[in-house]
Amino acid sequence: MNKFMTALAWVAALPLLAFGLYLAFMTIADFRPGPEIQLETEADPAARLGRGAPFKVLTFNIGYGGMDAGADFFMDGGRGSRGASRERTLGSIGRIAAFLADERPDLAILQEVDRKATRSYGIDELREIAGRLPGHGRAFSLNYKVPWVPVPLRDVPDPRAGPARRRRGVREDADGGARVTAPAACQDGVRRG
Repeated sequence: MNKFMTALAWVAALPLLAFGLYLAFMTIADFRPGPEIQLETEADPAARLGRGAPFKVLTFNIGYGGMDAGADFFMDGGRGSRGASRERTLGSIGRIAAFLADERPDLAILQEVDRKATRSYGIDELREIAGRLPGHGRAFSLNYKVPWVPVPLRDVPDPRAGPARRRRGVREDADGGARVTAPAACQDGVRRG
């Protein structure tokens, strides 16, 4: 009976030990960016803006290339934490690059650009996008790095976070403002909103 109880204790303790090791690993591997991170840059001398010339800026959260029409991302009420497949992710990256080429911004600020991440099937999205947009310089900085994006077991908590605005450099007559949520429509596999 004593051996049975010992074996039962080990069977009960192993999942707890595994979970403890997982938490320790995720804590040790947690990336905490410092107050200032140098950008990885690649300049194109021909891609300079003229002093005083107007320019077009585009910001785009590309959703790690995995947020196409069939996405099942947990932050949007789904269950997954990665793209549906490598092929669909590459297709999305191609459509994103085509969208950027069509829009022709002088400066494009992209968010959630993965570089060999598990959630985007090891694709270097920066290289893929830059390779389809010749004549553009680029800069990249790491913001988020974890071995695995855990999916919450319950509903995603409401973090109460959002954009902020500072007054420095804003015209004095620009006194109002509102945060507007655009509908997240999906057209041609590129999710906008």
